[in-house]
Amino acid sequence: SRRYLNRACLDYLGITLEQWRDAGLQEVLHPHDVEIVASNLPGELQGGSPFEHEVRLRRMDGQYRWFHFRFNPMSDEEGRVTRWYLAGTDIDDRKLAEQRLQEENVALREEIDKASMFEEIVGTSAPLKKDAFPNIQGRANRLRRSDHRRNRHGQGAGRPRDS
Repeated sequence: SRRYLNRACLDYLGITLEQWRDAGLQEVLHPHDVEIVASNLPGELQGGSPFEHEVRLRRMDGQYRWFHFRFNPMSDEEGRVTRWYLAGTDIDDRKLAEQRLQEENVALREEIDKASMFEEIVGTSAPLKKDAFPNIQGRANRLRRSDHRRNRHGQGAGRPRDS
């Protein structure tokens, strides 16, 4: 059973402790996240090991923000889980930045594709290239360098934000 939620979380949700204790997932999570959490949570809780979820939590005004939740078990002397502790971090700004980065990468890749097709059609004629696509080469080079740095450091593109 749910025992405690701090005042900041209750204020964010716009509900009382008693309402939170009785609330279903559909009342606090984004509809797309409810099914995923409902299907995964029971098995993860039974497993007894720490785990994490990234979900969109409904604010009292009806808007959703992304949160990263860490679930940590507290066990008795015999190793049975007696309680779960959750720590949530607002990651909405990070998710928005990842989405913007992914959208920019898609747009730049489309420009690179256009430039490649243009070169196949026009060839290497400098005057034609200069007039038709003045900024594409520089942007394409920046994208390639960015991809190279990201791959070298093991970073990938972010997940798009679901509304």
